[in-house]
Amino acid sequence: MSRKILVNSNCYHGYSIEDAIEGISNAGFKYIELTATKGWTEHVFFDQSFERLLEIRDLLEEKGLIPLALSGHTSLMDLNRSDDFIKNIYLAHFFGCEYIVTSVGEAHLEDVDSLGKDVILENLRRFEPVLRDCDLTMVIEVHGEDYGSGRVLKELIEPLKSHVIFIAYDTANAIFYGDVDPIEDLEDSIDLV
Repeated sequence: MSRKILVNSNCYHGYSIEDAIEGISNAGFKYIELTATKGWTEHVFFDQSFERLLEIRDLLEEKGLIPLALSGHTSLMDLNRSDDFIKNIYLAHFFGCEYIVTSVGEAHLEDVDSLGKDVILENLRRFEPVLRDCDLTMVIEVHGEDYGSGRVLKELIEPLKSHVIFIAYDTANAIFYGDVDPIEDLEDSIDLV
């Protein structure tokens, strides 16, 4: 099985998308995860002009970088942000990505009040038809105190029986937030990773 290794443009947080593309390309990588995280790293964002987005897409092609994923972190617990995530799905589709990445809570902004699992599942169900229409897979990153393990994320999304929503397993976050042994935790959740 061949593996695709990508670099998240967020590794260049504080730098321009041009700097990120140049650095990732010069390092010899072929795949990139574009970052569209509101208030954190907005290398690409749905409110940028179409002309600007085309410039970025052309630069990626010129440098031989394939956008495999879009980091579109938007809190699944905030009903007011679900439209933002749908716009990020369309943005990922525009760039030809296969994956869109998020977390249950805000990855880099202050969380809103924690909502129940029913609200989160309602948001996820709302995203499913858009994901299918855009031929994208959504992956929810192991992140935060409440969702810091694969086991907990599996318990959240398993009832959906979705073919387009899975887990993005971040081993460092599992250790830092979940205080779990990633090897043991992965055994419980690997079928949805």
